[in-house]
Amino acid sequence: MDEPGDRIPPDVRTEIDRRLSIIWEREGVRPLLALESGSRAWGFPSPDSDYDVRFIYARPLSAYLSLQPIRDIIEQPIVDEIDLNGWDVYKALGLMLRTDLDSDTIAEIDEMTALKAVTRDPGSADARPRIDSLI
Repeated sequence: MDEPGDRIPPDVRTEIDRRLSIIWEREGVRPLLALESGSRAWGFPSPDSDYDVRFIYARPLSAYLSLQPIRDIIEQPIVDEIDLNGWDVYKALGLMLRTDLDSDTIAEIDEMTALKAVTRDPGSADARPRIDSLI
């Protein structure tokens, strides 16, 4: 069985770490979790698969107390096969707790399924894709 991180070559991992650090500093957020997602994480990469990285972050408390709405996602263009996107912790928890799913949120929920399984029991067989600490 592969160990976490086996699917990401060291040079790609280094570049992902570098880009995540830049995003987090530029956005002024604190990373809570980063994980590999997509076909590589599920063990079914194709020759044209990119490296899908999803992360959950928290903003400073003042952002949550503001009367101005805050953006709850950080989206980056795919560059050199690296796809980085993150959700604010408030959004992520809301999606995980949501019980009445509609078709507009199915795609978002699908990416959170692995996180939900890992949150329940990190050692369970259904905790796939495995959390791959990129922090």
